Amino acid sequence: MTNKLNWEHLKNPWVILAGMLSGVIIGLFYPAVGLKLASLGQAYISLLSMCVIPIMAAAIITSIGRLFYSDEVGLYFKRIIVVFLLGLFMVSLIGLGLAVIGKPGADMNQNNMNKIGQVLMKVGSDSSSEINTGSTGFNLNEVLAMIIPTNIFKAFNNGTNLQILFFSIVFGISIGLLPRQKGELLLEISDSVFKAFEKAILLIMYLLPMGLMCMLSGQIAVAGIDILQAMIKFVLLIYLAGLILILLASLIISLKSGKSIPQVLKDLKQPMVIAFGTGNSYATMPVVFDALHDNFNLPNRLINLIVPLSIVICRYSMVLVFTLGTGFMAQMYNITLGLPQLVFIFCMAVVAAVAGAGAPGIIALSMITMVLGPLGLPAAVAITLLLAANAIIDPILTVINIYLSCAAIILIVVNKSATVEDVLKGDSLIKQSI
Repeated sequence: MTNKLNWEHLKNPWVILAGMLSGVIIGLFYPAVGLKLASLGQAYISLLSMCVIPIMAAAIITSIGRLFYSDEVGLYFKRIIVVFLLGLFMVSLIGLGLAVIGKPGADMNQNNMNKIGQVLMKVGSDSSSEINTGSTGFNLNEVLAMIIPTNIFKAFNNGTNLQILFFSIVFGISIGLLPRQKGELLLEISDSVFKAFEKAILLIMYLLPMGLMCMLSGQIAVAGIDILQAMIKFVLLIYLAGLILILLASLIISLKSGKSIPQVLKDLKQPMVIAFGTGNSYATMPVVFDALHDNFNLPNRLINLIVPLSIVICRYSMVLVFTLGTGFMAQMYNITLGLPQLVFIFCMAVVAAVAGAGAPGIIALSMITMVLGPLGLPAAVAITLLLAANAIIDPILTVINIYLSCAAIILIVVNKSATVEDVLKGDSLIKQSI
């Protein structure tokens, strides 16, 4: 019994935070050690990803198939589209507003401009070919090729999540159209695959504090503090936007679920900690499933469908990066943005983020070309700076993706709503109990 309890302590959020803090300290003060540990951290994330991709595919296949048998498919898909679009445009509005008010790229001193120049030379020399390729944009054929797999086994091997998502949706719909007796057999197999890999994830999570320490130490060692000093206003505005979005999402969840805001934050604490530590939305997905089911009593068939859809398609973080990044670039190059340009950024940031759905790293960031190109701003410079700052801003961006996905599914699924008075009353009761 004692041994089991000791192992369970490794999943405690405070132990996880201690592992993250250790990684930051190692990366800042012992960068050589951090670089050596980076490979172990990457191996841990790869181990998580190995299990998460089958979980995502099995969850979507099972959920869509059973949704078809329940005759709720039309109702929920309408809600999904409306809520997803509202969420994306809300993030775009907040990001654009902070870019206009905060002016992250304005009035830079010569020291910061020199540091940005050094970053451009350093990162650009390492990845200039990738940036040039990515900055040309995508035509319709290339976008369709990103979505529709020619070989699903190759898609699984490469971890191309958008193609896996497309295959899972098609396969789930196909099962849902089969006679129920035959379809249920396939759904049971899919559900068994989901549960088997979920067990594997539970075991891997015991190594989370050590994995985060290794991963963060490597990221911080590579990033250093120069880029933080040079882009300090941009980084701070990203984190401020994250705080605003978390508070807004908490209010929405609170009003919809009837829980107080402190209770909502407590119920979603573990997914937020893991999202911040791993910087990987897919690795956090199994924990999100558990939190929504255990703490909000949501049905698994809807959680397993809507959460992966939201994480893959709704790149809230990219919308925020594209709006703030465009503002940063325009101000750095002393270009004034009028109302027509701001409306264009507001809409195109959402289009660009959705167009890059499921794409990794440089490809997702390269979609900023769709926003910067028509404004006459250099996309290659923007992508280089965003790549350099990625290790610093990626933790909060992942938290935004996860937290807004949780808010989206609660909006879609939960029918009852609490009044503002109920929420305030719940908050006061919690404060009294403390």
